[in-house]
Amino acid sequence: IIADYCIEGTSNKNYYKTIKENYYANKCFFSCRGVTLGRGLVDSSEGEAEIKKAMLSCSESAIFLCDKNKIGKIGVPRISGLDGIDCFITDAQLTDEWQVALAEQDVKLVEVEK
Repeated sequence: IIADYCIEGTSNKNYYKTIKENYYANKCFFSCRGVTLGRGLVDSSEGEAEIKKAMLSCSESAIFLCDKNKIGKIGVPRISGLDGIDCFITDAQLTDEWQVALAEQDVKLVEVEK
C-alpha cells in the first residue's frame, strides 16, 4: 500500500520522513533492481529506493527477495549494503564468494528450487 501510494504520488522527502516516524513492520519483504557484492542492493529510481530505505529503517527484519536475474545487476541509487538485510531468499545457485559474504554479515541464505 505504501509503495503504491508513494511511487505513483510524489517524491516528497517529507513523506519518507513520515514513513520512518509513523510506520512499523515486523518483517519487510522487498526486492529491487539488482545486487552486487561491491555495491549491495540497488534500484532503478531514487523514489523507489527512498521508500525502501524508509521501510527498512522502521522494520525489525529485512527479507530480500532476489530472483537469479538480479544477481550482479547494477543500478543507481543504492538502497543498502548486504549488512542491511537479515535474510536473502533466491532461486540462484550462489557462488562460494556470495555465500561467504552473506555469512560474514550474518545474513540467512535461503536457496529455493524451481
